[in-house]
Amino acid sequence: MPPSHGRSYKRAHVACKACNSRKVRCTITLSGPPCANCAVDNIPCEMKTRKRRRNTDILPAISDPGTQENPMSLEQTPPATRLCTSQSESPHWDTSGLAKDCEQSRWGPMTDAVHLSPDHSQQAHNASSATSSRDTIVVGHNTDESDIGVAFDAEADVPRQTNHQDEVETPPIANATSAWAETLEEHESDGNRVPFYPGDRRGPAFVIDICKPQRSTDSNHSFVAMPSLESLQPEEIEYLRWKGCFSLPPHPLQEALIKAYFHHAHSFEPVLDPQDFFCAYSKGQLSLLLLWSVFMCAATFVEDSLFFVNLFESPLTFKRHAFQRAKTLYDADYEKNKVTLIQSVFLMGHFYADAEDRLGPWHWNGIAISLSHTIGIHMLTSPARNGIRPLWRRIWWCIYYREVWLSMGQGRPMRISLDHCSTPMPGLYDTSPSCSPEYQHYAPEELGILFGIWLKLIEVTRIMGRILSLNYTIKGARPSRAIIERDENEIRANWIHDGNNDQSPVLASHVYQYRLHTQYGSEAYR
Repeated sequence: MPPSHGRSYKRAHVACKACNSRKVRCTITLSGPPCANCAVDNIPCEMKTRKRRRNTDILPAISDPGTQENPMSLEQTPPATRLCTSQSESPHWDTSGLAKDCEQSRWGPMTDAVHLSPDHSQQAHNASSATSSRDTIVVGHNTDESDIGVAFDAEADVPRQTNHQDEVETPPIANATSAWAETLEEHESDGNRVPFYPGDRRGPAFVIDICKPQRSTDSNHSFVAMPSLESLQPEEIEYLRWKGCFSLPPHPLQEALIKAYFHHAHSFEPVLDPQDFFCAYSKGQLSLLLLWSVFMCAATFVEDSLFFVNLFESPLTFKRHAFQRAKTLYDADYEKNKVTLIQSVFLMGHFYADAEDRLGPWHWNGIAISLSHTIGIHMLTSPARNGIRPLWRRIWWCIYYREVWLSMGQGRPMRISLDHCSTPMPGLYDTSPSCSPEYQHYAPEELGILFGIWLKLIEVTRIMGRILSLNYTIKGARPSRAIIERDENEIRANWIHDGNNDQSPVLASHVYQYRLHTQYGSEAYR
């Protein structure tokens, strides 16, 4: 026997049953099932799941109504539901995409159907012509039972497309000129229009006052036609596919992640409209960038066993993969709708790798602030103009909430001054309409109560922002004792007292979080 040098071997987190019983190295996390040992021995390769203590503070594993049995091996598991996705607010055609993913996907050889914009669809057609070995899938809007159907067309050599070959890409300067012209004509908001904000009167917006001195409103917010989308090159689409951006998790994991997001993350940061989100999700028309961002935020609150079944060692590993896919889509400029882009980068700011990460929460919240300025959601008026939704106010104050607590926690100056903003504080009129009955299982029952707690949290955040602005300016004067007592009394006035003991775990956890924010603010600046 060779002498031992005291080398310790670390046990693998995931192994198949055969390798686990033989105490040999398993390659299932690297190559997927079957592992190398089972392939050589020509025996079934079945995943061995680890038993974990159930935590009552997080959501249980979600499964389809008809499948309550234990998780099957990956070879026996039915193919995951494909979710057709598209760039939000883009026209939806019956388009086609390439069927085989270049990446060795974490979820096996799944071929997620993806709705592309017309320009992207033409590029996918060019790429498929150059790769004759690839199959072609035809994507249809089959929303029966909220599942998206995918039909395989083995005879077609190229994807079937609608007739849009005569479209000519409009130069960016023409898009900008058209937006200004529509703003001067004061077109009303209608379908498929995007926000346009030329800034305040200090900038080029003074032209509007010169050309339209008797205009009906002082607001510079307007809605213009969707500009022509700048095409992605075929190699860029191929790169996104190779990075796994079009390969979504299996349907049970998707359902668990979305339910966890609206139970644990949405209540204190309501940057999404639940009804719009669920409708787009069920129809397969949700932004890929937004979807990966939601998955990343929700991974912390989902049972570990769901990630083990899908070959992830931990929720943190899945969060890292989801963040990388979202960042790849962001870097490729895949999403064109700025409101969706703001929502996505705000959620991406909830991924924290380490202290040396230059793309941490501070970075992404800064991008959300900058993008918000470009469409003017910091300068909304009350009552809101036609087309401006309460969701915009909620987005802006969520960004402000995040900025205040990041600034206080990291000892950095705030990048938002309320002296330069006119968006009013949110109120009960900003709440979203209740979800349709078919979507109510995604959201907690106490959504209205949680929204009221969020309004109190925003009020405490506004007070904390004022404290940071007064106390932490280099050349500012020290606040008087009367100002300090006023701020402390206002914070204490928003304290939530003990409620009944039969609160649900979701409501109780949010109440404790709110008390922690309030107590910290009161103690830190006493």
